[in-house]
Amino acid sequence: MHLKERALIFELLKFPDLVEEVSQNYAVHYLPQYAIGLADKFHSFYNECRVIDESNLELTAARLNSSKQHKLFWRKLCG
Repeated sequence: MHLKERALIFELLKFPDLVEEVSQNYAVHYLPQYAIGLADKFHSFYNECRVIDESNLELTAARLNSSKQHKLFWRKLCG
């Protein structure tokens, strides 16, 4: 797994804990800070890693899933 890919996955995994923290202490300013950091990590991932690799379909599926999770995050945040 590429370093940028790992960083993106770990950043996505922080979201449920962040939502819980925001709901408990009303520190909603954490959400845009997190969103900016996640956007930066996704940009780095997408810039460094080929998402669709016809020679490695398993890797393609995993990276498409990471991209899908990123998309779902934005829907939850903005929806």
